Amino acid sequence: MQISRNELTQEIMLRKHVRQVIENMTKEWISETKSVIVESKKKETTLRKIVKNIISKTLLEASDKTKQDVAISLVRDTLLAVVKIIKADQSKFTDPEVQDGFIKYCLLALQNDFEENHGEEGENDIEKEIVLQEFLDDGDENLDIKIKASDHAMFINDEEVEEEVEEVDPKETKEEELFLTLSDAEKVGFRYSKETTWPKVTKQIKRIHKMALPDPEIAATYEEWLTKNIELHGENTKEESTFESGGEEVEVEAEEELVM
Repeated sequence: MQISRNELTQEIMLRKHVRQVIENMTKEWISETKSVIVESKKKETTLRKIVKNIISKTLLEASDKTKQDVAISLVRDTLLAVVKIIKADQSKFTDPEVQDGFIKYCLLALQNDFEENHGEEGENDIEKEIVLQEFLDDGDENLDIKIKASDHAMFINDEEVEEEVEEVDPKETKEEELFLTLSDAEKVGFRYSKETTWPKVTKQIKRIHKMALPDPEIAATYEEWLTKNIELHGENTKEESTFESGGEEVEVEAEEELVM
């Protein structure tokens, strides 16, 4: 079969054109497909970030909520143990000023108890560290106790003993400073709360507070909520006793009118 030069040229041109069309279509398809893939990847990455943020936020909120729940549970236990005692003693006074003094001492004593517990916790940590440092490991898998020469029972100190300076108790200083700012009626409630009421509840408060101390967040929430609740219960008791006192006065006046 013979093909003319003209037909051959047309065949070559046709094939070249078809090849070019296919190549262009392939490039266009690849480009569109790549765009779709890139866009899908972007959407997937964005979605992953959103989901990750939601999960992280949810876990954080759950963690915070859990710690808050623990702290509030400890506050509730504390209130169940002490608030009736505090309210009963406060209710013995009907004068609002006396009750104000009573409440002021309760709030001050509560902060003092918190600080004392924090101080003891810090001292315990230091003592543990000292004890660990005194045990030396010489590599024989046995712990040896290091004893200082000055710790020997027969050791006599050759240095002059300095006179001990009496330390001022910050707790007493705070109480005295606050006491000086009170009115005479407030001082009555302040002293009663100090000498009678708080000694009955301080051990329970400090005991439960120590449960919260290992976790700073729980401890902080516990202290904030308990302080506020002691204050609110005090104000509520004052309002109730004032109302009851007012009601009694009205009844007395009514009886006098009937007698007259």
